[in-house]
Parts: sequence; C-alpha cells; structure tokens
Amino acid sequence: MATALSHFAGCVDLCEAHGLTRIAVPNRVMMGHCRIYTCEFDLGLEDMRMALEAAVRIGNRHAEMFATQSLGMCLIAAGRYDEADKVQSEALEQARTLKARRYEAAILGVSAEVALSRGLRTEALALARKGREISEETGPGFVGPILYGLLALVEHKRQDQEVALAAGEALLAQGSVGPNYFWFRRHFRPIYDLRGMSLIPPIATEFARREYVATCH
Repeated sequence: MATALSHFAGCVDLCEAHGLTRIAVPNRVMMGHCRIYTCEFDLGLEDMRMALEAAVRIGNRHAEMFATQSLGMCLIAAGRYDEADKVQSEALEQARTLKARRYEAAILGVSAEVALSRGLRTEALALARKGREISEETGPGFVGPILYGLLALVEHKRQDQEVALAAGEALLAQGSVGPNYFWFRRHFRPIYDLRGMSLIPPIATEFARREYVATCH
C-alpha cells in the first residue's frame, strides 16, 4: 500500500500541475484508501474530502459518489459508525441515481456494519444479503469477499456461516480487488479460531511482507 500511495500521489501532483482536475479526483480518493491500511484515518478522510469538494466543483457526479462512498468506508475502518451512517445514506442515494450497482453493493456492506454496530443483527443480515445479491449480478470480484465476510459474521446458523466463508475464500482464490483480502477476514476471528485456521490468508501475508500494512500488525 505504501507503493500504491506513492503512485497515486505522484499522479495527483502531475494532474494538478497540468490542470487535470477530473483525473486527479479519483486518484486523490485512492490516496485516502491507501491511508486506511497504514491507519492514517484522518489523513485519508482529508484526501477524500478534498476530492469530494473538487468533484462537486467540476460537476462529476460519479466521482462525487465515489468520494462519498469512500468516506463511509474509511469511517467504519476507524470505528466511527455514527459519522459513517450519515455519509452512507447519501452515497447510497447517489449510487442508485447513477445506477452504479457495484458501488451500491459496497455501500450496503458498510450500511450492514453500521447496523451491526447498533446491535441490529437482523437488519445487518438483510443488508449484507442484498449487497451480496447485487455483487453476484455485477461481478463478485469487486466486493464479493467483503460481503461474504460480513455474512459469515451475521448469519444465524453455523452452517450458513461456513457456506459464506467457503464462498468468500473461493472468490479470493480466483482473484479479487486487493482490499478484499483484508476486509474479508476483518470480522470473524472467533470462527477462524474454532476452525484452527489463520486469520490472514497467504496472499495477504505476502502483501504485508512487501509493504508496511499497519492493519496486519
């Protein structure tokens, strides 16, 4: 993630030097995402807010939605669920207006986490299942493992938890967007302890060897 942050920051600097704001915006959002994995949450939120302001200024609605959704993801990573709830309701409306269904699935996952933080397990389960359904329709490699990780936590029956674990692991083995390898195992350490399995998969361990990733420590 340290290398990715350097590349995204270099891209933003280059864009700003040449007035390429439309290209700079999503790359600045990605700078914020990288900071999640070094636990620099406030810096990550600052990057995302700057990108959001720029997106609104230039009228890029998709980038605005991406920045808003990303703020919610960073906030839940920091355990700031009340703030995330306010952001994600707006992001969900934006994603549905734009018919950005892959992002809708991701936002429903964050909404499920917020519900779970309030003890609303049934609501969290419904949100995670809906997100999983959309993910399956739009390409599960984007956020599918994250959603299966949530389902492994909130499903009521142990058998359903195991099915979710197996499905998430299968998607990771096929290849998924990088953050899935970390977020998939974020919630269910007790399940993995019972199975006598490592919480961190081999590919995530390899990421940690190559880059400093604070959330692995």
